[in-house]
Amino acid sequence: MLDRKWIKKVETNIINHKAIEITNDEFLKGIFGCDLDKMHNVLICTRSNESSNWLSRAWNPKKENKFSRDHANYFTVSTFKPTENGSFKRELGYVTGTCCIVLDDLTLSDHIDPDDEKAQIPIEKLPLTPTWVIRTSEGNTQVGYKLSSFIENRDLIDHIYEQFKANKFTDPQGANSNKLMRLPIGFNFKKPKIKNSDNHCLLVYWNLKNTYQLDEIMKTFRIPELTEKSSNSQSEKSTSKGSKCYKPCPPEGFVIQKAIKLGLNPQWKGDGYELTCPWANEHTKNGDKAKYYPPNKEWLLGGFSCKHNHCKDKSIYDLLKFLGLSVEHARGRDLIKDINQETHELNEAITTSLKKTESIYKYNDKVVCVKPGKEKETFNLQILDKSTLKDMLSKCALILSKDAKGEWRAKKVRDLLYSDYVNCKNHSSLDELAGIVHHPVILPNGQLINTKGYDSATGFYFTKALSPHDIRKIESATEEDAQKSLRVLLSKLQEFRFCSEEDRSAALFAILTAVERPILDTATMFLVLANGFGAGKTYLSKVICAFTGPRAYVRVLTIPNTKEEFDKLIFSKLLTCPPCICFDNAIKDLRSYDALPSIITAPKYEGRILGSNQVAAVNTNTFMIVNGNKINVYRDLVRRTIKINLDKGTGSQTFKNPNLLESIEKERGQLTAHVLTIIKAYLNANVHRNGGRNLSSFLDQDNLCRQPLLWLGLTDPATRCFIDQDNDPEKVAFAEILKELWIFFKGNSFNTADLLSKVRQDIKRRSEWISLFHTIGIDCCEEGNKLELNTSMLGSYMSRQIGDHENEFTLTDNGMKRGQRLYRITKTE
Repeated sequence: MLDRKWIKKVETNIINHKAIEITNDEFLKGIFGCDLDKMHNVLICTRSNESSNWLSRAWNPKKENKFSRDHANYFTVSTFKPTENGSFKRELGYVTGTCCIVLDDLTLSDHIDPDDEKAQIPIEKLPLTPTWVIRTSEGNTQVGYKLSSFIENRDLIDHIYEQFKANKFTDPQGANSNKLMRLPIGFNFKKPKIKNSDNHCLLVYWNLKNTYQLDEIMKTFRIPELTEKSSNSQSEKSTSKGSKCYKPCPPEGFVIQKAIKLGLNPQWKGDGYELTCPWANEHTKNGDKAKYYPPNKEWLLGGFSCKHNHCKDKSIYDLLKFLGLSVEHARGRDLIKDINQETHELNEAITTSLKKTESIYKYNDKVVCVKPGKEKETFNLQILDKSTLKDMLSKCALILSKDAKGEWRAKKVRDLLYSDYVNCKNHSSLDELAGIVHHPVILPNGQLINTKGYDSATGFYFTKALSPHDIRKIESATEEDAQKSLRVLLSKLQEFRFCSEEDRSAALFAILTAVERPILDTATMFLVLANGFGAGKTYLSKVICAFTGPRAYVRVLTIPNTKEEFDKLIFSKLLTCPPCICFDNAIKDLRSYDALPSIITAPKYEGRILGSNQVAAVNTNTFMIVNGNKINVYRDLVRRTIKINLDKGTGSQTFKNPNLLESIEKERGQLTAHVLTIIKAYLNANVHRNGGRNLSSFLDQDNLCRQPLLWLGLTDPATRCFIDQDNDPEKVAFAEILKELWIFFKGNSFNTADLLSKVRQDIKRRSEWISLFHTIGIDCCEEGNKLELNTSMLGSYMSRQIGDHENEFTLTDNGMKRGQRLYRITKTE
């Protein structure tokens, strides 16, 4: 998304009519250059009034072309070849290529009129800074992107513009590669919205350094490759109208559609359609009307009745026969023909049909459905398997296969059809889902996203939005507003006994992260510590998690005893896109779960789905918090964890407000607005940071959630994290071991057996060695006046540490001898 400072600059230029001085010729030369040949002509069009013809002529880059400031002046976004007689036609068949992408109907947010049917696309929605912006009327713009190379594939150009229209980045009614766009010097003859406003066009932004490769534009705007999209667009167009595999059921049903076509004039009355009886010419009295009843749960084919004696035995089957329809048409569902070797067409048909009733998406190569949960305001992510697909598809479509007579009938569906669909990784007509978000968020570039439903620009499904009034207040937030919001958030934490101001600040840091976590690629884990039972660590964890989404999601888990169980649990939870995961009452130090550091610092994590052999990837943008008494983190978790310390005081914590969680749930919308106000005020202030230490690997979290608190004068919530990194017990222990190994072996090679032998000989310092080994996570004890340790764990640890150094000592690999790895300590002088 666009940088907020850039947007403000452009908005200011538009509002103040501040134009960049440039001629139309200079503008076109900047985009297309001067070396165009006879087969690559930019066409220009000048109109003296709204009723003028759209006559186009070739622009001559070698001379000055005449343009009037009071005429409507246009250029083609593509180049054209001349017709057989040497003239020019702005038709698709004559397009020879382009070196720019131009979008229309981009509007300033303050000028969007909900009553205007014209396309109005917020300029903030753009994910990439344009090369130029032309103000075309009050609040409206056209933006362009210059390409670094010339693109001659017209199908690719048209495909890109079709995708822009589908994703609502440009005027959906506009042309594609043969479109005309406005030049910077010219006039807009369309009636202005604001009386007496100046309708001259203005170039309000121009930066040729913003030149992009086509791949960069396609990736940023989430445009699939042509091979995918061409089949997608063709399939979507064909499937919406029907194809060889797919016949969509019209809203009124096949029966009524055919009845209308045959002139039976069906009209809805009461519980069914009254229509002219097909056999009315055989009636002698009682009129010519009959009744058709649409299908329901009891009558799968619907029903037919006619009061006339002649028709008393007529049934729905007779009506269908008269209409030339099968019983499958009577069911009121889409019809999908299972044609052999047409897997892609079948998959597209299934997708089109499912989209009518379900919110389905791609999620890391899996087809998923976003469904409302059982509890209020909750939404669940469900991966489609064969049985789920069967159930969903049965509500909207019938799968037909040929019977012995060669007729298409609803029979038992082959299992492979469902398997092919759920296992396919090329569902080009499905949008990619990034996750489920339960409130508005501010993106790393400063843009505030406030929408409901699927947002194609970010890929997120939003379940809740704030009011326009709240959003306007957030967008214009000041430091004073941020201080007020900070006081509101602090009031929710006032009863907790924090050990220091740093811990209170860390709790606020956790709250800001809880709100922003879905859009952060990576974020630290939070660890709530207490020096005894009854300090309120579980309650604080739940209070923080309540900011991630509806309270129904705030459920605590117990950390499993083994690495394997932990990996299975964490992956199964991440599969459902939960807003938070809270591990309660951890009873031992966190060091042995290999999955946890990866999940914290990687945007995606792969694992095996329980009960199957399928490997799937999940997004890790879930807020993670752990609590426990007198525990610690080691190894890779040290720099990935922010600690919040609580004091148990003289007894169990008793809260004066026992309904704190309920009040947060009730006020969640306003509390979210306060969090966003703090972040937005900091971004609006455009504070220049004076260096200082950052949370490496978590820069977006640092900028959006930590820096605003420092700006407001709070103690740094990451202070203890930095101290722990510098004084990591394992790091200190490893340094001590390296030093002792240098003394033991004097730079000579050794194996783990040699190391154990030396340690056993050092009887006086045995307790120190046991403490060192425990610190680095190796089982070690004294049995019968003899030191025993797990040599397998020691060997694994030493192998992992090869190449690491502390102070002047480095552990190096010295090859193998008799099947055992040799190590050596080197010293830097």
